[in-house]
Amino acid sequence: PSEFMDSISFEKLDVRSPDVERAMKGADIVIHLAFVLNPPKDREVARSINLDGTRNVLSAAKKNKVKKVIVLTSASAYGAHPDNPLFMKEDHPLRGDLNYGFWYSEDKAVQDRITQTFAKENPEISVFIVRPVIVFGENVNNFIAQGFFNPPAVSILTKNIPFQFIHEIDVARAIVLMAESDLQGPFNLSGDGVVTLKRAAEIMNKPSLKVPYPLQVPMVNLMKRLGILDKNLPNAVLDFFRYPWVLDTTRAREELNFSAHLSSEETFRRAWESYKAKRKKNGFKK
Repeated sequence: PSEFMDSISFEKLDVRSPDVERAMKGADIVIHLAFVLNPPKDREVARSINLDGTRNVLSAAKKNKVKKVIVLTSASAYGAHPDNPLFMKEDHPLRGDLNYGFWYSEDKAVQDRITQTFAKENPEISVFIVRPVIVFGENVNNFIAQGFFNPPAVSILTKNIPFQFIHEIDVARAIVLMAESDLQGPFNLSGDGVVTLKRAAEIMNKPSLKVPYPLQVPMVNLMKRLGILDKNLPNAVLDFFRYPWVLDTTRAREELNFSAHLSSEETFRRAWESYKAKRKKNGFKK
């Protein structure tokens, strides 16, 4: 960035680089956030950044005798499956890599397991695994925001499934609590409440349509061709609009004393209003 706080130094590095070990020298706490979020043009490069990058950061932390590591994975690591219970706890199996073709949940599940293994093999290091639901906010503009906000209508597949959201600032607040805490292990994060697809349509003042899954695939392909959705977005993402993947956040609330300031609905609303204002300012261009 062109401007940064005087008390913070910034160094641009490939997360897979050996220089990560040098850059980490003297650190007490390492927070690993780097991940390829938007649909990658090169799947293998993205996989390398996401997984080899995580391994490299963890290895560097061990070599530097870091006291605490905080790794941001995702609620998508649990996967979207028809037999998912509502409000999954931290001990629920991670099956995001079984949503074949959706690089994000695949890599998040594997990244989470890599971090769990590291924690078991290095008990002298306090390791936190952060599993937030969809992170929205005024600064978010990614394939997830585009998927909710760009289409002219909201398509409801087999069921009007619930979604959870958490504001980017609330995620930052939770990470600060973890940095100051003596706890460790995985923590689910979410704003209170849920937002169904029908409710999302109401908030955005858009129609909601019940569309059978076989018709949804050609609709998504058409929107990709028209530029409404990212052309590299895999159709496997539709599983996350068909099946629930909502989380129980009791552990974060009771043990970490974390409570999101903004609910799921308020987070969604703020993100939508900001996204809409920016599109209007840019002449409705993406």
